[in-house]
Amino acid sequence: MKRRILVNTYGSAFPLKMDLDPQMLSDCQLLKSLVIHEATLGNGIQEIPIYHDRLRQLQIVKCRVLRISVRCPQLETLSLKGNNAAIRSAATSCPLLESLDMSNCSCVSDETLREIARPCGNLHVLNASYCPNISLESVRLPMLTVLKLHSCEGITSASMEALSHSYMLEVLELDNCSLLASVSLDLPRLQNIRLVHCRK
Repeated sequence: MKRRILVNTYGSAFPLKMDLDPQMLSDCQLLKSLVIHEATLGNGIQEIPIYHDRLRQLQIVKCRVLRISVRCPQLETLSLKGNNAAIRSAATSCPLLESLDMSNCSCVSDETLREIARPCGNLHVLNASYCPNISLESVRLPMLTVLKLHSCEGITSASMEALSHSYMLEVLELDNCSLLASVSLDLPRLQNIRLVHCRK
C-alpha cells in the first residue's frame, strides 16, 4: 500500500511554518508520494533536506521555500510550481525524472534548462509556463514529448529553431506568447499544438 503525506493549509490566513523532519521521511520507508501545499519551509539559515530512496512523486506547491535540497534517486515526478529555490539542484540530482513542473518560477532561464537537460535523459514532460526568462536559445530538449510554455515573454519565432530538435514532441502549448509572430515546425510526432492569444 502506498503511503502519502499531505500538508495542506487551504483556508489559513497565514502559511503554515514547518520543519520537515528528515527522520520522519526515513521512517516511512515505503513512501511513494509527498505533497506540501502553502507552507513555509525552513528559516533561511538551515537547509531543508528531502532525501528518500523510494519517493516517486514530490510536489511543493505555493510554498515559501527558503533553502531546500532534494535528493531522491527514484523520483519520477517533481513539481516546484511557484518556488524558485533549488530547482537546478533538485532536478539534476534526480536522474530518473520524467515530469517536471517549474511554472511561475521567475529564476528559470535558458541556462537552467540546459543544466537540466544533461542529467535528466528520461524527462518527457516539462511545464515552464510563466517563466519570463526563457527564450530556448541554444537549448536542446530532444527527449520531451510534452512542452508547456504559456505566457513566456522570451518566446519568439527564433525559438522555433530550438524546438525543431525536440523530434519526439507530441504536445506543444504556446498560449499567450505575445512576441511569437510565426510558427514553422517539422515535428513528425506532433499531435497537439496550442497557440491561444498569441497576439501577433
